[in-house]
Amino acid sequence: MLFRKRRASSISSSSPYTDDDGRSVYTTTSSDDSDTELTRERERRRRELLQQEWEEGVAQLQLIFVVVLMPWFGKYWGRKWAHVLHTRYLRLGLGKSFFCL
Repeated sequence: MLFRKRRASSISSSSPYTDDDGRSVYTTTSSDDSDTELTRERERRRRELLQQEWEEGVAQLQLIFVVVLMPWFGKYWGRKWAHVLHTRYLRLGLGKSFFCL
């Protein structure tokens, strides 16, 4: 197995006056402003992504509610009221008293 040696020039090219990104340690106010703008832009983009994820999550919950829970509740309540109404029909008949009139 052959391993390639790293070139020393790429390691030694970093200056003691630059940070990891290659920017100067001694920054001026204009670069501070651009850093602040970049930070604001990143924060705004992060908030937009979080908002988008939140809206997608809410949409998924709505879909679950409409597709799964509503039919289940409708089935449950429909059967329950069908039994109640059938019992009431057998007891009272289909007259005015059935409809509470």
